[in-house]
Amino acid sequence: MMTDFDLAPILAALSPTARHPMTIEPLSGGQSLVHLFRLHYPWGAAVLKGPLQLREALFYRDTAQRLADEGIAVPTLYEQIVLGADHWLLREAFPELLPMGRWIGDEAVMATLRHLHRLPTTFAISQAAIPAWQPLAASYRVALPTATLAALDALMTRHRDIFAPTCVVAGDPNATNWGLRADGTIVLFDWDRIGYSIPAHDVAIVVPQLGWPTLYEQVATAYLADDATPDGVTHLAHAMAICKIETTIAYINSPEIVEGNRQFVLGMFP
Repeated sequence: MMTDFDLAPILAALSPTARHPMTIEPLSGGQSLVHLFRLHYPWGAAVLKGPLQLREALFYRDTAQRLADEGIAVPTLYEQIVLGADHWLLREAFPELLPMGRWIGDEAVMATLRHLHRLPTTFAISQAAIPAWQPLAASYRVALPTATLAALDALMTRHRDIFAPTCVVAGDPNATNWGLRADGTIVLFDWDRIGYSIPAHDVAIVVPQLGWPTLYEQVATAYLADDATPDGVTHLAHAMAICKIETTIAYINSPEIVEGNRQFVLGMFP
């Protein structure tokens, strides 16, 4: 196993049937500092993830089954353990991730998000995330031109109330966070930012990087599906573009991401 991380204490805390995998495969933690491993057993594979943000640990404790009861597919949780202050989970592994050819406006992704967004803000979520504008941290502002900073500040002022919550949102449904079961069922497997916002907040995250106008319109049309009208597409695409700026700034400010990824995102701004 090519990793310096000591898994022995975590494995020892699992149940007897799970603590002795045949092989352990380190996985990329994506854009965060979390540890991910695929554990192979005689009965199949599972993903070990941790340390979790508390919100994700609470999601599996309090919310996952309720979403499943609503008809929204969530990963099957095998075990969840706590070591000191750290939460770890062992969950379902997917035989396939969402193929790149399905990253933009995929019908199944859009249907899952529409279904989720029907849930009102009265649907209880422990430690729900509620997006809000935040200024770009001073240490990162120096990387951007003065004109770009002025445009960002003006955007925040003009649209300061755009995130008034109307529904449940996944928080991070980007294309790399979806898995496919053997029967083709699509499952979002990263829930550490679940909370309340507006649909545009989730749909914007489906758009890669900062996007461009026609791409926002394409994804907005896919999300609205049979309810799409020219005015509706324009309104949603505009809201998505604004939300994309908020999510990008929040990403840059996050202390939990890899520095190289942060610098790449900063470089996307004009």
